[in-house]
Amino acid sequence: MEVNRQITLKNGEQIEIRTTKETDTKNLVRYYNQLYLETENFTRGSLDTVSEKDIKPTKSRDVLLVALLDNKIVGHVEISEKSSKARLKHRCELSIGVLKSHWKKGIAGKLLSEIISCAAALNYEQIDLIVLKTNKPAIKLYKSFGFKKTGTILHSFKMEDSRYIDGIFMTKILGEYGI
Repeated sequence: MEVNRQITLKNGEQIEIRTTKETDTKNLVRYYNQLYLETENFTRGSLDTVSEKDIKPTKSRDVLLVALLDNKIVGHVEISEKSSKARLKHRCELSIGVLKSHWKKGIAGKLLSEIISCAAALNYEQIDLIVLKTNKPAIKLYKSFGFKKTGTILHSFKMEDSRYIDGIFMTKILGEYGI
């Protein structure tokens, strides 16, 4: 699935949201490694460095979009097929991130809007995600896009300092019964 859009943010800046290309690999590695150092809101932490071998080809129904500002990756959103098993093929998992220096510009909302459209076009019926219960801005954003809290995963994340943070499981239903 190809996406390529120019979008104006609330501060007037222009970003490009597009599907990744093979030539993005080095920039994606740099972006992910910076992202995981800046915040504890991801399954990967500061001890989990990303290399080029971690940027793998995707399944046919997986989509990775990047947000570029001045040709630099400042955000990403990804959906990946939950499972190839017949009873789970209707579901995908979502991951999203924006570099800290670009928070509160509306980039995450623009990325989320694009990926929800992609998920619907790929005939997914449900988008799932897990968010740290401490990540209130993300929870608020997901709720504004129709995601519902469907459970709590106790001790879902173990941080480098040995703290545990519960995860909130959220789901958005697409299509006939969804929003």
